Amino acid sequence: MSAVNALSVAETVYVKERLEKIKSTGYWRVNIRPVLFEERRIESLERCWEIMELCNVLLRGWDYPAVSEKEKAFGDDYVQSGADFRGMVELWKFYQSGQFIHYFSCLEDYRQEEIGTNSRWLGVISTLYRITEIYEFSSRLAVNDVFGNGVIVSIKLEGMKDRELFEPDRPWVWKDVSKFDKIVVESKLPTLKFIASVHDEAINKTMEIYSHFGLTNYPRILLSGEQQRLLEKRL
Repeated sequence: MSAVNALSVAETVYVKERLEKIKSTGYWRVNIRPVLFEERRIESLERCWEIMELCNVLLRGWDYPAVSEKEKAFGDDYVQSGADFRGMVELWKFYQSGQFIHYFSCLEDYRQEEIGTNSRWLGVISTLYRITEIYEFSSRLAVNDVFGNGVIVSIKLEGMKDRELFEPDRPWVWKDVSKFDKIVVESKLPTLKFIASVHDEAINKTMEIYSHFGLTNYPRILLSGEQQRLLEKRL
């Protein structure tokens, strides 16, 4: 069997098993793409991988997304990687068209024993951090001319029904509960406007997610302060 064929077979098994594990818990699906589709917007797979290494975000000890040489794989028109380490279970593909698709598990579902609860939950502050990382990563792609004139960021959370929104690592605790199994938030903006407003947009979408749990009065100034601490690596 040729090296290319061996990679294809290994990749097929890996993708199926990884996605099954991710979807066995609550999980996130992130789709970042240009407004206008162009099949070969990026000239080569090697350049796709270079962009991923250049643009990934490392603010708090774990990069977004995980760009792992160990899990590096090439498809016909995309590069792929991911991770499976201590509850950080993820898989992503980045296409020559500029589209990025990322599945990852809710880390909170692996922390129940750690914090002594049987309840399913989503962290208030950790959600802000993750949304900020997603938008910061999207901005870096935009700065590297991946999207052309417009960008769409779509974030879907699955397995949210009856999940509590609270923060075990903070002195305040909410017990707001989602009535929705699926939560979707999306931004669609001209690229230059997106770059200029990316951190505010991340807060907007974080608050939109909170609203699906019934939390509508979280002070924006507190979120802005927490976000700044993350961006300045002061956690």
